[in-house]
Amino acid sequence: MSTEDILKGLNPPQRAAVEHGGGPALVVAGAGSGKTRVLTHRVAYLLSRGVWPENIMVVTFTNKAANEMKTRIARMVDDLTAQDLWMGTFHSVAARILRKDADKLGYPRSFSIYDTNDAKNAVKRVVTELNLSTDHYKPGPIQSRISLMKSHFISPQQYAADPELRTEDKIRNQPEFYRVYEAYENRLFRAGAMDFDDLLLKWLLLLDQYEDILTRYQRKFEHILVDEYQDTNLLQYLILKKLAAHHRNLFVVGDDAQSIYAFRGANYHNIKLLQKDFPETKIYKLEQNYRSTETIVEAANHLISHNPQLIPKRLWSARGKGEKIKYYPAADEGEEARFVVSTIQQLHQSEGWPYAQFAVLYRANSLSRAFEEALSRERIPYQIIGGFSFYQRQEIRNVLAYWRLLVNPSDEEALMRIINFPTRGIGKTTQNKLYIAARERGVRLWDVVKDPAAFGLRLPKVEAFAAMIEKARLSAAEVPADIVGEAILKESGLLRHYWEDGTEEGKNRIENIHELLDTLRSYVQEAPPDEVRTLADFLQEVALITNADESEGAADGVKLLTVHSAKGLEFRTVFVVGVEEGLFPSSFSWGIQESIEEERRLFYVAVTRAEERLYLTRAHSRFRWGSREQTEPSRFLKEIDRSLIEVIRRQRPQSAQRTPERVFHSKTAARPVPKARPDFVAEPITSLRAGEIIEHDRFGVGKVLHVVGKGPAQKAVIKFDAYGQKTIMIKYAKMRRHG
Repeated sequence: MSTEDILKGLNPPQRAAVEHGGGPALVVAGAGSGKTRVLTHRVAYLLSRGVWPENIMVVTFTNKAANEMKTRIARMVDDLTAQDLWMGTFHSVAARILRKDADKLGYPRSFSIYDTNDAKNAVKRVVTELNLSTDHYKPGPIQSRISLMKSHFISPQQYAADPELRTEDKIRNQPEFYRVYEAYENRLFRAGAMDFDDLLLKWLLLLDQYEDILTRYQRKFEHILVDEYQDTNLLQYLILKKLAAHHRNLFVVGDDAQSIYAFRGANYHNIKLLQKDFPETKIYKLEQNYRSTETIVEAANHLISHNPQLIPKRLWSARGKGEKIKYYPAADEGEEARFVVSTIQQLHQSEGWPYAQFAVLYRANSLSRAFEEALSRERIPYQIIGGFSFYQRQEIRNVLAYWRLLVNPSDEEALMRIINFPTRGIGKTTQNKLYIAARERGVRLWDVVKDPAAFGLRLPKVEAFAAMIEKARLSAAEVPADIVGEAILKESGLLRHYWEDGTEEGKNRIENIHELLDTLRSYVQEAPPDEVRTLADFLQEVALITNADESEGAADGVKLLTVHSAKGLEFRTVFVVGVEEGLFPSSFSWGIQESIEEERRLFYVAVTRAEERLYLTRAHSRFRWGSREQTEPSRFLKEIDRSLIEVIRRQRPQSAQRTPERVFHSKTAARPVPKARPDFVAEPITSLRAGEIIEHDRFGVGKVLHVVGKGPAQKAVIKFDAYGQKTIMIKYAKMRRHG
């Protein structure tokens, strides 16, 4: 395809961006403005101008996006050329580089990649080893905080030396967090493993510490292109900055109005950093929305205009005005779900739209239950996107643990998972002996397992297990990956274990394992003629699969998903449900300006997923935290021009009636959210009594009306001066006794 053919069909701003002459460029791509088109045509344009594919790196945030781009580029150039591009997620590119040079940092090149579950398990073992309270040091929150520290390039040593961070830990009742962080890092290093954040962190360390490696990749990557740039974190930006320092051809595409991953460390201010570090950056704006009607686009403009400091732009659409946005205030969550499902049925029958063109978006996964039940009752197929991953199923994780151990016997999480599964007489007592021996001698756990006699232990069953693994490891060097992968499952008794289960669940597990084996076979057989794909290669592919790359349920069904999972998707009809204060925006954002702005960006993403019809729904009362509570409409409703919205009135109980004026001009909803006092420090409160006066970090001062339950699950019904009655889990609330 000629250069002119590649440029054909692009609008003037898109064409200007694709033809960018060189140097850094920022493409501000509004929702539905064709950013993927610009990226793919830019790559094809560079190839047509004589740039070698191996000198182009394109980074995305999902494997799905990378594969889609590669397919589009292959249509414009040719398959072989597209295959030579360095294209993938940040993490997959990092893993590819680290496989060559991880040994320089003390890791084996066959290092394991720990997913979130592996990381949480490692944290749990560390907390136990340090004799810390599992109530205060829960694996999930601890692992998330470790991830946040790594994304900000803060090491355990730096953390321990930072008095402000240590003070925060004391307030959270986690004064020993820095020890957990350090022990966790040491544990992963001993296991020859990296978590997802390590892939980026170690990549940056390689570039920092080895000038020859930095120079090699700086010269190699003549052009670096980045998708969803607004969602990069500090680590990712520092990597990009280093790699682009030589050629300075950094081409980034993103939209600061759609930055929604701050909880993962993403920072849309990286756009400002780019302009600071690369002052010659040329800015291109894509403002024509090809996805949505004029009404939906105008609503999105009104909404996002309430966020200051965004790059000025105004989306416009040539698709026609379209229908007004429909707003339905239901009496409760049951009626809300019934309205959504009945509307889907009606449009499916009257318009002939396939179910896959309908999406139900929610701020929190907990809202999905009512819609799943309503869809099931009406026998409407549905698909949960970003739900329980195939690769997170118990039987799949067991299989992968065997394979991981063949590749990297230092992998303690894999070893501990399957050393006695299926049961082979190596119980907890024996495992503890092995573990203690390894720690006392300062060796890998596998060293003790492989030869317990050398450590004064007589454990014939452990020796038999180690011999089985070692035999499979030796054959792995000569036998194709799919054959050795299946052989270890038979030899270990794992396949027999599930066959003998006999239950329907056991049959499903066997089917899932065979599906995994088929995937491995295809992966091996589809390799290019000159490439030998190993078990290690396959495990890397699996480890880097993100939630956005997987879904479950009926592919042709109604889509149920969180707004975060909806990023990059589009549907003819979208229902944004639970549009209430405390849900959307989340109550955790109240009183924090930056958090409210992020919630608004998230709502903007939800609105702009709709092509033709957009419905916003809420419930006047909702069952949450063990009791039914009255709700208020989301502040975001009032930020959309009233003329763009049509309120749907249906026959409901009189108590649920509200007028449109009340919905859109509620004084309660408009009440400013007070910020916590600067000197506010929460107390470790475990119980309360009726009549006590407390101060909450977000809701302010309130009186305890009554207390429900006992122990960790105890809740208090509190009447706050500013917010009325709220039901709060005492254990997790940030509050103190007042007066």
